[in-house]
Amino acid sequence: MDTVDFYRKLQQTEDLKKLVGTSLKTHCQNLKEDTKNASDFSSAQQVIAEVYVALLSSFEGKAKEALVQRLNENATMLTTATENRSAFLKSIKTK
Repeated sequence: MDTVDFYRKLQQTEDLKKLVGTSLKTHCQNLKEDTKNASDFSSAQQVIAEVYVALLSSFEGKAKEALVQRLNENATMLTTATENRSAFLKSIKTK
């Protein structure tokens, strides 16, 4: 291998590094955005609320009342669990 071939290979390797580095940076940025969007709880809550509204709109009569009661029970359990968690964490911090 002469010096011209060596430098040509070296240049190809550097070009490949730049191309792979740019591609990897783009993929990492996309992954970071996707992860951020996946952990965005406020938008997830909004979607869940919209689904519940659509679900409630599709029921009528006693079925709707039963569904509302079940959702109310679940909300109460969730609120209680959240309060218990907060109280538990506060008890740890004070000790």
